[in-house]
Amino acid sequence: MKSLTVPMKKSQRGAALAVALMVLLVLTLVAVSAMDGSTLGFKMGANAVYHEEAFNNAESGRNPLGQALVDFAEYGEWDGIIDNVDGDLKTVATDLDLLGDNGGSEDLQIKTGLTTDFEYSQTLSNGKKIEASVAVFKGKTVVNTSGAGSAQYKGYHGAGVGIGGEGGMHKYFEFRSEGTGQSNAEAWTAADFRYVP
Repeated sequence: MKSLTVPMKKSQRGAALAVALMVLLVLTLVAVSAMDGSTLGFKMGANAVYHEEAFNNAESGRNPLGQALVDFAEYGEWDGIIDNVDGDLKTVATDLDLLGDNGGSEDLQIKTGLTTDFEYSQTLSNGKKIEASVAVFKGKTVVNTSGAGSAQYKGYHGAGVGIGGEGGMHKYFEFRSEGTGQSNAEAWTAADFRYVP
C-alpha cells in the first residue's frame, strides 16, 4: 500500500495581512465619505428650512401694510390705523408721509441704501415670532383720463357714472420687506402696490 503525502506549504510572509489592511482602509474611507455626505445633506436641508422661514417672515411683513396704506391715503394720518393691523406694525419715523417724497433719496439697487419705514412683529400661537422690516417707496401717480367717461361713451349709465365721469388717479408704491430666520438667514421680498382713490 502506497501512502499519500501532502507537501508542506511554504511559510506566509504577511501578504494576507497586508491585503486585509488595504481592504479595511478602503472601507473606512467609504464610510467616512458617506458620513460627510449625510452631514452635508443635513446642512443643506436645514439651510433650506431657515431660508423658507426668513422668506415667510418677509412676506408676513408686507401683507398687513396694504390695508394700512389705503387707510392712510384716505385719512392722511397714522393715528389709529396701524392699531387695527393683525400683529404689531410700527412706523419707524414719527412724521412718515408716504404720499410725499418718500424714498426719493434712497438707492433702490443696494440693500444698505434702503431706509426702513415699518417694523412688523407677531407672536404665533406656537410661540414662534415673526419679525420683518419694510421699506416703502412712492412711485409715480398716473391720471386715468378715460375713467368712467369711456364707459359712458360706450353706453354705460349705471350707478356712480357721474362720480367717475372725469376719470381718476392711480398711485403706485413699492414695498420691500426683509425677514430673518434661524442661523442668520435673510430673505427679501418686493411687491408693487396700486392705490386707486
